[in-house]
Amino acid sequence: MARSPRFRRRTALVVTIVGAAAVAAAVRSRRSDKEAAIPTGGPVRHGRRAVRNARLAVLGARTGSAYAAHRARRVFADAGRRQQLDTEFEMRTAEQIADTI
Repeated sequence: MARSPRFRRRTALVVTIVGAAAVAAAVRSRRSDKEAAIPTGGPVRHGRRAVRNARLAVLGARTGSAYAAHRARRVFADAGRRQQLDTEFEMRTAEQIADTI
């Protein structure tokens, strides 16, 4: 089913707004990290729930956009290349999650 140009514009606008909000949350999170980080000495890097939630929102936006690009690349790849792309995407995503958490 073909989507109308109006639907595509609206979708692009929503994606842009969500991306801008994620960037704003990341900037705000980074600033508040420097000002109010609570050293815990454990695996959790941040003591404030809002900071953790903002980081997870940024992670979600980042991995979501990477997934969209991954699926687009995968469409034009042959079967062997698809498996390689899937493995690379999984490793990259796991590294991003480990860095964030």
